[in-house]
Amino acid sequence: MSDSQNEVHADLLIVGKEEKVALKNMGNEAFKTMDEYFQRKKLLREEAKATVPNKPPRKRLLWMNILA
Repeated sequence: MSDSQNEVHADLLIVGKEEKVALKNMGNEAFKTMDEYFQRKKLLREEAKATVPNKPPRKRLLWMNILA
């Protein structure tokens, strides 16, 4: 695995505290516009969510009932 692939993989591990580190690292890159920055941030979050296993549905429904 090349260094660039490792960096991309590290960016995809956006969970909890790691999110701040990943976003800070992204800030060092040159973004043409703020729109591009937010698009990439949103894409990375969606990809990270896809890689994180979902919680059991029962717990999710319980939280939804509490928050409702």
